[in-house]
Amino acid sequence: MGSDAFAIVWDGKELHGLNASGRSPAAWNADRFKGRTDMPDTGWDTVTVPGAVSAWAALSHRFGRLPFADLAAPAIHYARHGFPVSPTIARLWALGAAHLVPARCSAVRPMQAALRLLPPAMAKRSTAGR
Repeated sequence: MGSDAFAIVWDGKELHGLNASGRSPAAWNADRFKGRTDMPDTGWDTVTVPGAVSAWAALSHRFGRLPFADLAAPAIHYARHGFPVSPTIARLWALGAAHLVPARCSAVRPMQAALRLLPPAMAKRSTAGR
């Protein structure tokens, strides 16, 4: 699961902000990027640790009324049983694959729209410890 998240929440009394943007991996420091003038387009140096799931957990813990497992149930269902790829996502993945192939990622095979994406590893991770 990827992506980042930002939230502004009004609890009825005051406004709360959350920045759960991607962080760099813990072992990285400024020296790793010394001398660079811009970020690369591909490779591990472009990777951040996604913040969306931590945002969901933090928001649920602080403001939620339902158990987090209940909130995650629909996502776990789709991770276990798959979901159809939308035409927009298929098109964007194809554009991304065209960009990655020259970077020696020839194993990239974009999915076609309406094919079912079945990410069983996500389902396994999402239910660990249950």
